[in-house]
Amino acid sequence: MRKILTIFFASSLALFAIIALFTSLQQSTVPIASAALPANHPALSPNGPAPDPTISTTTLLDFFQPGTQPNHITDTIDSPEQCVGCHANYSGQVNQPAEYEPWTGWAGSMMAQSGRDPVFYAALDIANADAAFAGEFCLRCHLPRGWLDGRSTTTDGSAMTAVDQEGVQCEVCHRLVDPVYSSENPDRDLTVLAAITSSVTIPGNANLIVDTADYRRGPFDVVADNSLDPHNPFAAAQDTLVSPYHQDSALCGSCHDISNPLLTWDEPSQSYVL
Repeated sequence: MRKILTIFFASSLALFAIIALFTSLQQSTVPIASAALPANHPALSPNGPAPDPTISTTTLLDFFQPGTQPNHITDTIDSPEQCVGCHANYSGQVNQPAEYEPWTGWAGSMMAQSGRDPVFYAALDIANADAAFAGEFCLRCHLPRGWLDGRSTTTDGSAMTAVDQEGVQCEVCHRLVDPVYSSENPDRDLTVLAAITSSVTIPGNANLIVDTADYRRGPFDVVADNSLDPHNPFAAAQDTLVSPYHQDSALCGSCHDISNPLLTWDEPSQSYVL
């Protein structure tokens, strides 16, 4: 009898705790994120998509940036899984930390997580609440493969594939072309730049110029170092080119230097204006 009472008491206590938990959750109707929003920002729904945007007159064209445009890539960006065979799992042979391996270092970085980071998707929701289609501007940096393949017009990111969600992938950076040609750059760059209809004058805002074909670039002459091109025929690349641009911080600035394409600060009114 005592055992039955003990079980009954424990069950009742557990049931009470569950009821109290659900009651507290139901009473919490305002999302915590709302506390960090600026004054007059549209309210965020607790568990659903963003409300109608504050600025509803914007279109995709308002977020246009120069450089390579969606659906202009002839050779799609390879999945990072194509890189792991050569660029990982060799640290023991050369007596160095695994983090020094290119693929291993990338896989643990925020670049690899940029397409599935929950904080990014929270910010994306807020951006789309601020202005219609604003999310397109965010997706071009965080999911560049999907953006280049034309899957960003659904600006909440729902059209992106699992491979797109691998973030800033190896080939995205290794197919970038210096927007300002110099004689040190590969001759192939001239062909790519000649096809660009909206030239890039200042790096930033993901104004990427990406080789439309699979010509990979890097700071080292891998052909001379290996007496053959390891990306051809062992991978799908047409060629591997030496690129001084891949030792220049301007390449990183392509995504890591961001300015608002829609709003500018108005000093007299102390506010942002279209």
